[in-house]
Amino acid sequence: MKNIKLLFLIILTASNLYSQPGWQLLNSGTTTYLSSVYFNDTLTGYIGGNNGYLAKTTNGGINWLTLTSGIVSGFVRDIEFINYNTGYICGDNAVLRKTTNGGINWTVLSPGASGTYYAVSAPNSQFVYVCTQNGAVVKSTDAGNTWNIFTASANSLLAMDFPSQDTGYAAGQGGVAYKTNNGGLNWIALNVSTLNNFWGLHAPENNFAFFAANYGTIRSTSNGSYINSHYAQGVNLEKIFMTGKMIGYACGSNGQVIKTIDGGRIWNFTTTVTNEGLTDIFFLNHKTGYAVGANGTVIKTSTGGGDNHQLKVISPNGGEIWYGNTTRNIIWSSSISGNIKLEYTFNNGSTWQTIISSYPASEGIYSWNVPGTWSSAYKIKITSLDNSAMFDESDKNFNVIPSGVYAYYFVPEILYYKFNNVSSFSTPNYALPGAGTYTGTITGHTYSQSAFADSALTGGGGTGADHCFNTGWAADLPDTAWTIGFWISNINLGATPTNPVYLFGDVTANNFRCYYGGSGGMGTTDTAIMLRATGMSDVRIPVVRGVNYFIHIVYSASAGSIKTYRNGILYQTIPQTPFRIIGNGPLYIGSHSTFASSLSENMKLDEFRLYNRALSANEISGSRFYPLPFFMTGIKPIGTAVPEKFELSQNYPNPFNPSTKIRFDIGKTENGKQKTVTKLMIFDITGREIATLVNEHLQPGSYEVTFDGSKLTSGVYYYRIKTNSFTDTKRMVLIK
Repeated sequence: MKNIKLLFLIILTASNLYSQPGWQLLNSGTTTYLSSVYFNDTLTGYIGGNNGYLAKTTNGGINWLTLTSGIVSGFVRDIEFINYNTGYICGDNAVLRKTTNGGINWTVLSPGASGTYYAVSAPNSQFVYVCTQNGAVVKSTDAGNTWNIFTASANSLLAMDFPSQDTGYAAGQGGVAYKTNNGGLNWIALNVSTLNNFWGLHAPENNFAFFAANYGTIRSTSNGSYINSHYAQGVNLEKIFMTGKMIGYACGSNGQVIKTIDGGRIWNFTTTVTNEGLTDIFFLNHKTGYAVGANGTVIKTSTGGGDNHQLKVISPNGGEIWYGNTTRNIIWSSSISGNIKLEYTFNNGSTWQTIISSYPASEGIYSWNVPGTWSSAYKIKITSLDNSAMFDESDKNFNVIPSGVYAYYFVPEILYYKFNNVSSFSTPNYALPGAGTYTGTITGHTYSQSAFADSALTGGGGTGADHCFNTGWAADLPDTAWTIGFWISNINLGATPTNPVYLFGDVTANNFRCYYGGSGGMGTTDTAIMLRATGMSDVRIPVVRGVNYFIHIVYSASAGSIKTYRNGILYQTIPQTPFRIIGNGPLYIGSHSTFASSLSENMKLDEFRLYNRALSANEISGSRFYPLPFFMTGIKPIGTAVPEKFELSQNYPNPFNPSTKIRFDIGKTENGKQKTVTKLMIFDITGREIATLVNEHLQPGSYEVTFDGSKLTSGVYYYRIKTNSFTDTKRMVLIK
């Protein structure tokens, strides 16, 4: 196990959190291809490479002393020390060596297994494990004096880590991954759903492990069995190192080092100083780490790759919608030790309430009983108990609404995208609840008006990136149940009718794709939307050009079926054996993997929803009229009485700065409680529409919505309500 031997903190003020440099290039004194690195502390470390090359530094990498490893050919594949004196190296040609004097002398060990030894892991002074080219794991319980050989895999094992003497992980060729809980006697195969070779593996805890491979493949487990997928920017990865539950690093081709601060959900590039391929990475703590690679490359960071944050709220971080009196996870990233205080506000920071007064900063997650107070001005704050000047809070407000108010609308748990036209001060584009790259607004894309509740992502016939959207998310659909929903309009086959028109997909995830026309979609009497993936039954949904559709596709393992709905009405039930869709990302909306396959010209797509459960028929029929901005803009029912008539009230306060509330009544209709199409718009003094606050089907009742004029200049504005049978306009004044 590659333990973190020493933890030290660099205390910074809030003003220079992100001002530090990223990586620096060290002079290794060699041009040898380096393949392994290990550090005992900030001064003492080792690097290994081709032809048995081995060197040691005692001043943090400024100078390197070449050691005699006794290996004359092949690579030093791995280095592992259990203290300053005792360590192991392994490599090609069944090489395993041990030192008890800090690398000055090395003793030959002979475990008895043949082939390349790719990794060595020593969780304590007595237990030592080595994985081999032939799929074997060799084990010693007496510091290398005697050995036992266990067959773990038919494939080559390229990586291994034991966080404790009995629990360990191994992975390798063809995407195999295993876990043992009894010291290697038995190995349980993990379903990682990839054929890419795993070269990197790090398991800081018994039930917490990360695996890395080429083509941006990262898998993880946080319970020791269920595997999660992560989008790693497409980097060909070699090694991975997690410094905690939230912070980790991975290295690979072209000098690239990527970093996560949210437990692997999002990986971002750090700024490195080399184009050489990097083959191994090691961190002493959240900030200080080293990576090595081709041509004698050694790089070092003491600032976490340039991201020198101390505390960072990950979720909720702005825009989320949570239901009151439910349990949700607060997630944060911490590079400090000690404990933190968690607080929340429901009035944008005017007052703060304590959630818990002391909690370990390193945990990174806390299960919170969300209060029942309805507000769109919630934030979370985390504060170090050792230094009150060290804190962070949610970047923007999030929302809490009472459970059961909207009987059939629940926020999609995995992905939600609403493509609105932000240029006209309308409701923003929402990407919630944040499983993808973007957790706020989406800009730089082509939208069309007169679509589903404001606007929609619009096709350009394969003309460019602004007509499709990269979610930055690796498709990872649960094997138990899921629901996909989306609105589609202006359906057409494009310039080349025989080509499929892709609506969304992740080519790395069982070739998971949804398209119109093309193979299977072009019938003799109709044309259909197709959803396909390896291991999944074909889903074919016939549609008619010129008709708008809200499509839902519902998978349930317990029901053994996939159901499809058109505009809230069940269309078909398809038998389906249990399966799982998991990939490396990214999932595209509006295309599959290239611009040429994107939406046809003027084709519109909106309200992309992805749930981690099977929606009921009532939820589907009841939620398809409502876009998420219905909640985001703060519209809420006032009381339970049904008004006798329609009415628009005067805003309050008036004049206002920068926000004001507008109340209106939706009266009884001829059909009793039938929903009424309601639109509430804001106009400037010239009559130009500058915002749409409401564009929904509303039940009879009293409602209130908040209008934010922070982006507008002082002056007179008008707000107008419009339904099928009622229109009214009132004046309001913004004074800044």
